Amino acid sequence: MFEVACATGPGYIVVNSTPPQTYDCVELLGAAEQARLADPNATAGQQCTLPVNLDALRVIRQYAVAAGVSCTVDQASAVRVGNYEIGCAGADGYWLSRETDGSWNKMPCWYLTMDNLTCRFTDASERLSAWRPMVANTAASACDVSQYRRVGIDARRQFIFELKCQDGSGWFVRVSPEFETREVLTCTEAANIGREGNRGCQL
Repeated sequence: MFEVACATGPGYIVVNSTPPQTYDCVELLGAAEQARLADPNATAGQQCTLPVNLDALRVIRQYAVAAGVSCTVDQASAVRVGNYEIGCAGADGYWLSRETDGSWNKMPCWYLTMDNLTCRFTDASERLSAWRPMVANTAASACDVSQYRRVGIDARRQFIFELKCQDGSGWFVRVSPEFETREVLTCTEAANIGREGNRGCQL
């Protein structure tokens, strides 16, 4: 068994088996963190020890750039194999996932937390701040979002969300699968959108 450090990307533990096996140092470190979150007394298992291989933030920042994330990444960890969470300084964070073709997907924390997934590095105010650029240059640009909820998906496979603003007003927003705002509607205009019993603004 050997440990290697790489000029770019993560280091590895390499096992001289048949066939040889490799274990990503960043993912090993993330697995240990997840185990200790569930049980502070859990054993870490095999881990890398070279100092450069313990710097997960350095490596995951590279992944964030490849995924098109433009924020300042200040915290990061592997969540599971091929999946990583990043925290952004003063902004909403992301989960990154690596596809089989080597490309990257990013999913914002403001969306993930609606499905009861946890973003350890993003607080509530940072999640709410994600809406500011999404409604900029729209009729809802003055909305300081205090709450949001997912209403559903329309026939064009666009997400529909309701926003509640600090001043008590509200908006319906249609968002593409790439999380780009396509349309904003006042609560009056959205009065008939949604399922029966859950139509229009509810917040």
